[in-house]
Amino acid sequence: MLEFVHPVAYSFPTLRATLETVMTLLGLTGAWLVGAQFGHTRRRRELLIFGALLTLALTEFIGNALPAALHLRSGGGFPAALPCGRLLAAAVFALAARTPPDRLIGRGRRPVAIVAALSLVGVAAAELGGLGQLENGDRRA
Repeated sequence: MLEFVHPVAYSFPTLRATLETVMTLLGLTGAWLVGAQFGHTRRRRELLIFGALLTLALTEFIGNALPAALHLRSGGGFPAALPCGRLLAAAVFALAARTPPDRLIGRGRRPVAIVAALSLVGVAAAELGGLGQLENGDRRA
């Protein structure tokens, strides 16, 4: 609660970079654990949750951790992808919630690798959309 009242992390760039990196690593750890669980159960819901967690972790990395580590201002080009990436992750979480728990994925075709690649493409598209939105805002100013 105190962080909302007085944001200390933005006063100390090293602390901010550390916090953003820890949040990214926690998201990647959660995605890895759910991916391992999917390997045992083969449930579609867990595969979708894996994709949503990976999308969220990658969005956090590109939007917050990378700019903090590079000592860029938070108003730069990277955080423009945050709303789009978070919206994509929320949509996948909603899709996972609507998926029946008994739906299974068959063996083969490496579904975890496919979902990981789709997550990466989705975050890249969100970043490109955010950068395009940033450029349009600069032209209007």
